[in-house]
Amino acid sequence: MLKLLAPLIISFSVTLAFPVEQNSQGKSNQLGQPGNASFDYVIIGGGTAGLTVAARLAENPKLRIAVIEAGDFYETVNGNLSVVPGYGAQVSTPAVEWGFVTTPQTSLKNRTLAYNRGKTVGGSSATNLMAYHRGTTQSYDLWAKAVGDDSYTFSKFLPYFRKSVKYTAPNMSLRAANASVPNPSSQSYSASGGPLDITFPNWGNPVSSYAPAAFKEIGLDTIPDLTSGVLIGNQYSPVTIRPSDQTRSTSESSFWQASVKSGRGNLILYTKSMAKKILFTTAKKATAVVVETGGVKYTLSAKREVIVSAGVVSPFLEDENPPPNMAE
Repeated sequence: MLKLLAPLIISFSVTLAFPVEQNSQGKSNQLGQPGNASFDYVIIGGGTAGLTVAARLAENPKLRIAVIEAGDFYETVNGNLSVVPGYGAQVSTPAVEWGFVTTPQTSLKNRTLAYNRGKTVGGSSATNLMAYHRGTTQSYDLWAKAVGDDSYTFSKFLPYFRKSVKYTAPNMSLRAANASVPNPSSQSYSASGGPLDITFPNWGNPVSSYAPAAFKEIGLDTIPDLTSGVLIGNQYSPVTIRPSDQTRSTSESSFWQASVKSGRGNLILYTKSMAKKILFTTAKKATAVVVETGGVKYTLSAKREVIVSAGVVSPFLEDENPPPNMAE
């Protein structure tokens, strides 16, 4: 029974906040306009991973980075639905979603189901339910073993987990006393981490306050946190919200905003733009991306690399002179 429940993570959190307005579109000179241009790196996809990679690369002021994103800023097209966490599942609207649907599932009497994937600046970090968990130590170690690369072990990943997030303890002057949260492992977070915000909501779901006793009955004891590589147990889930105003923290409101505020101006974001084709040399090196914005096609050249970060499920990209394993 315990083995069956091992991957079970129990966390109930509902965040309430007042509607707010944000201007996160950045400076106009950092929003790309249709037309041929050259960069050091061209990144396809401005989602959870794409903006993170882009912002890290842009920390080197000598580099120029372009990000191609099919969607628009969620604050513009989805309003407070994407900003205020209390809206929960209502966030997934056609304005910020690709609208993918699964094939008929035989085990579900041939039902088809929505397969939500973000189509907005920030990607699915702007549409998910904000729970922040990390996998188990063993799962990462198995990954490393499967690919023959120790870089994928949990211990090797942990420094990057720590680098990306800024943890703030819950505000217990607002949170109920019976919804207290223990201090996480000292290895889970770094004081110098960020810019993605991680904290707990000011309001804990009442069910969560009584659930631990029930879980203990089936062998799931309370554990310190859900971020240090151990998940057999139960604990309140940290969430990606800003502690200052309890609004959603996404790759857009964190990494993109941090890059804009830095004043470097070397990260250019092309919104409402589709990557149509990756161009390769005869030596099988990706050198450029054909982009379409508002019916206008143009080419963004990459002096160093083209990085595809468009999600596991993504509209088809064409290519010229693809490498032999491109289909894989």
